[in-house]
Amino acid sequence: SPTEQQELLEMGERYNALEGFGAQWFTADRLQALDQRISSHALGGLFTHGNITVDSELYCAALIAAAAKSGCRDVRGNALDLVAENGRVSHVVTAEEKIACSAAVIANGYCADTLCSRLGFPLPVRPLKGELLDVRLPGEPLGLDVTRGLAGLYQYRDDLFWLGGTRDEPGSHPETTEEGKQAMIAGLESMLPNQGEIEIVAHAAGYRPQSADALPVAGFLPGYENVLVGTGGGSKGILLSAGIASALRDMIVSGNRAVIPHLSPERFDFNG
Repeated sequence: SPTEQQELLEMGERYNALEGFGAQWFTADRLQALDQRISSHALGGLFTHGNITVDSELYCAALIAAAAKSGCRDVRGNALDLVAENGRVSHVVTAEEKIACSAAVIANGYCADTLCSRLGFPLPVRPLKGELLDVRLPGEPLGLDVTRGLAGLYQYRDDLFWLGGTRDEPGSHPETTEEGKQAMIAGLESMLPNQGEIEIVAHAAGYRPQSADALPVAGFLPGYENVLVGTGGGSKGILLSAGIASALRDMIVSGNRAVIPHLSPERFDFNG
């Protein structure tokens, strides 16, 4: 639609303003020249470069392996409580042990509010459900990612694509739904009507931490010298995680509480 076109053109300006990124508007004819499976009803499309795809499963495994090489101890279990006194947390409590700490980072997604509330500062972060299909495509590989609004097709392994997505309140349907699956298939058909029947390998649902203002939360918890929060990345949490972690590391090392002021937990009214 013309509205979508205008939004894409504005997005293209942002891409072209960043080093290492770029965007170009393609007419409908040029889109068809890229791949005839793309809808002939499209007014055009924004062809971008600079993005990369992150396989979240492999990424998390790599982080754990790198941490182990750096001498970290990987403890699997729920953090049930924090031992706090005089504005400092001294221990993290699990079902098996109390772990001493010089600093604590609360980075458990939409559950971050549980521990923050125990420290007296409820955090306005809620779960937002998203569904995803793991699919194989018939015929020749597509060779590019295609998105339209929430609908998106992203290649992440040789013959596998993520097909998303949905954005819902968990409500009474916390798991995968037939409605969600059909919505994603319809989204794909609106972009690639000539794709042919796809093979659905898996159907998953996950919960993204969404802050009250839709921005990440990264910074010291008010009133505490050694407690930091990293959450609120929403549907971009994996992509933003390295940047959030880097900022929190710098805050811990330097003690600077204002590395990214507009992402600080202090922006929320904890007394309201």
